[in-house]
Amino acid sequence: MNNGKKIKLEIWGTYPPPFGGVTVHLKRLYSFLYQEENFDTTFLNFNGHLHLPNEGIYRIHFWWLPFFLLPFKKKRILHIHTRQILAWSLIRILGFKHLKVLTLHNEILRFKKGKIIRYVICFALAGFDRIILNDKNYGSYLIERFKLDSQKLVYAGAFLPPLKSEFVGLPEEIEKFRLRKKFLLSATAWQLVILDGHDLYGLDILIQLIFELKKEKYDVGLVFLLPQKGETEYYEKIKAKIKQLELSNDILIYEKGLPNAFEVWANSDLFLRPTYSDIEGLSVHEALFTGTPVIASDVCPRPKNCFTYHYGNFDELLILTKEVLDGKRSVAKIDYSNENPEKIKSVYLEIVNKVKF
Repeated sequence: MNNGKKIKLEIWGTYPPPFGGVTVHLKRLYSFLYQEENFDTTFLNFNGHLHLPNEGIYRIHFWWLPFFLLPFKKKRILHIHTRQILAWSLIRILGFKHLKVLTLHNEILRFKKGKIIRYVICFALAGFDRIILNDKNYGSYLIERFKLDSQKLVYAGAFLPPLKSEFVGLPEEIEKFRLRKKFLLSATAWQLVILDGHDLYGLDILIQLIFELKKEKYDVGLVFLLPQKGETEYYEKIKAKIKQLELSNDILIYEKGLPNAFEVWANSDLFLRPTYSDIEGLSVHEALFTGTPVIASDVCPRPKNCFTYHYGNFDELLILTKEVLDGKRSVAKIDYSNENPEKIKSVYLEIVNKVKF
């Protein structure tokens, strides 16, 4: 395999901050892999701010540079966490001597249209030795649409339990908001995104939900974590809508970035994931991990004890929410193991064993 030497492994992605489902996943995955004796692991931090060479984390100032250095580096495993098709293509062209793994954290490829973009995606994805995702239906779509080799697909969840260092308590602003409300609902987005004319993370739906619950005399509030604004014009419309509906005291959009978002879910009566598109929703697993009930749209497979509603059916969402708040629905806390990082590690070892490394 590697004659007793450590296998060089590079994780390409964003190390938090900013904080979101994918960046938190990467932080936890890197913590696991950095301690593994089989690997010499480093993290190339493309969109984050941290630069910690003593811990193997390197901030990338020029996004293109790591790609063009690939032909000159010793053979290694590259594990890529980006949805940028250009990056995938460059990895295939310039990373020819390396082993390459891609994790898909969303189903954005369902929305890519046109023959040229389809050809580019086919070309880029074919260059990876393994592609990790959690949805077999999505895997079947990729095989049919982009001619992927089914043997390259690996199905593994992306949720990893919080690290001990992440338990630090809630900011005072959120704690005070919690104390003012009988019921606290929570949700998150890494930034506001409009996809096919839809609010990807469903903040508009949540605002309407709070409005309807208030009309029915529920003492309820919403904490929505939003570490980056994203669509600025839409953000301003959202703020105006909250003010127009007189919900400024009932909705807290927390924009400072929170490394321990799971502690917000733990202090909530209900976590919501009303997304237009999703592949897993790591925050869903985090909330269930803390024992908090979850309602999510049915746009992708959800954990069995997650309550789902048909996306676009607001009445169904409202009924489910009231049933949870009225105590008619509850869930048991899920015990998550380390099976997901172990499976990822086994992917690395499998592809290394097939080549002279």
